[in-house]
Amino acid sequence: MMFMVVVLIASGASGNRFNDEAPQVHVFYYLWYAAKDGKYIHWDHSVLPHWDTRVREKYRDMENKRYNPPEELHSVYYPLLGPYSSADEKTVDQHFAWMKQYEIDAAVLSWTGRQVLSDTQGVKTDDVFPFAIAAAQRYNIKIAVHLEPYHGRSPKSIKEDIRYLKERYGDSLIYKNGLPLIYIYDAYHSSSEEWHQLLCHDGNATIRNDPTTDVYALATILERNELFHLAECFDGIYTYFATDGFTFGATSENWAYLKQFAHQKNKILSISLGPGYNDTKIRPWNSIATRDRRQGAYFQAQLNKAIAADPDIISITSFNEWGEGTQIEPAQPYPHHLPGYDFLLKEEKDHQEAVSNNDPFLYLELLRKAKRSWKEQRRRLFLRTNLRDEV
Repeated sequence: MMFMVVVLIASGASGNRFNDEAPQVHVFYYLWYAAKDGKYIHWDHSVLPHWDTRVREKYRDMENKRYNPPEELHSVYYPLLGPYSSADEKTVDQHFAWMKQYEIDAAVLSWTGRQVLSDTQGVKTDDVFPFAIAAAQRYNIKIAVHLEPYHGRSPKSIKEDIRYLKERYGDSLIYKNGLPLIYIYDAYHSSSEEWHQLLCHDGNATIRNDPTTDVYALATILERNELFHLAECFDGIYTYFATDGFTFGATSENWAYLKQFAHQKNKILSISLGPGYNDTKIRPWNSIATRDRRQGAYFQAQLNKAIAADPDIISITSFNEWGEGTQIEPAQPYPHHLPGYDFLLKEEKDHQEAVSNNDPFLYLELLRKAKRSWKEQRRRLFLRTNLRDEV
């Protein structure tokens, strides 16, 4: 059984206050890319083995293969900016300029722990956090934190993480009910009792009512039963996955139910969705999770369903998770002279759909139009409600 958590950490600045009435669009933003002196990190991600030995055997010849950027990436798509570094200020600035242009409210920054820690590919995201935060401040984009399951993560370490994040980055984060906003991924790594001790007011190690550690927390819901025990002391829920049907939370047919549950329990709801999904270059055995983009039709349908459910937040998976093919960051056709192009011809016949008839900004534009439509829907509902109250 899997379970994840989002913690909302917000800054004290009035400009970073979370507006309960206005529709909010957040994007999951990844900081684990490196490209320096011919060395590429994460773009060269290794092929992952399957946990079932019978399935694993079918892909044994690909196991642990590493890709060779810039000629061949770990993604079936190719960035418009090429394989870049998350420490490159010009690149990060361009990302946040696009977010501002296309009316995205907040970037949820992937964080793999304090400075001594790194992810499985050797990336220390805390080192490059300042680049993203500086760009966000330039373009008035709010920031939340997506806390990754780093080695040794526990509710106890998370309490210290929160204290560290608030002290170091607090002025750049987003507030909800006066508290900061952090997303915590893969909470199922800890027991519900451990989360109770950390997040419930009567917990022995509670973060509550302590200005150095208290947060507004959302839990990622994978299965329905998690709503009733693991989510007990969280302040809200989110769904994360871009593959419709992958989990209970990620199944669009369940979003109306999640909205009703969140409303009844006085919790915030963030519905996550994406433009498609394809991770077959790093998980060749996972084609069952693939969702074709269909020239933007999949994304548009998911946006429409989320707007109909009318959550507090729509969170986009993702801005730039290239390995799982969920990015809305502009792409270009895979260069024909590169080895990666041959792979796409065999395995991903729609390899150019990310640029959608040579429009690399299609997915950003679809998101902007959807947000405006959602905002108009919310405005009309507000007017109808007030008119009814006056009558």
